[in-house]
Amino acid sequence: MTMGRPLEALEEADFTPHLGTSFRLHPPEGGPLELVLVEVRVHPYLPAQPGRRRGFSLTFRCAQPRPVPQAIYRLDHDQLGSLELFLVPVGPREGGMGYEAVFN
Repeated sequence: MTMGRPLEALEEADFTPHLGTSFRLHPPEGGPLELVLVEVRVHPYLPAQPGRRRGFSLTFRCAQPRPVPQAIYRLDHDQLGSLELFLVPVGPREGGMGYEAVFN
């Protein structure tokens, strides 16, 4: 499974239709974890400029309350394919653990 576009070409509009859908995170040890995309947020302080996209972030929720360390992980999605994202645990969220990926 591969992504059709490089990460630097992706924008928030590529993810918004997939709110509420599952991504599979592949940690180096153990089986995959299910993450649900719960928020796509545009960064008003990083406006688009010629040759540069508008900054945005993705927030995911994982039912497993114990966080995985911040790192680059492969995430698979049925429509988007595989993405290599730097995820940071951001604390408990709705009965699980929250993770954020920031795109500048």
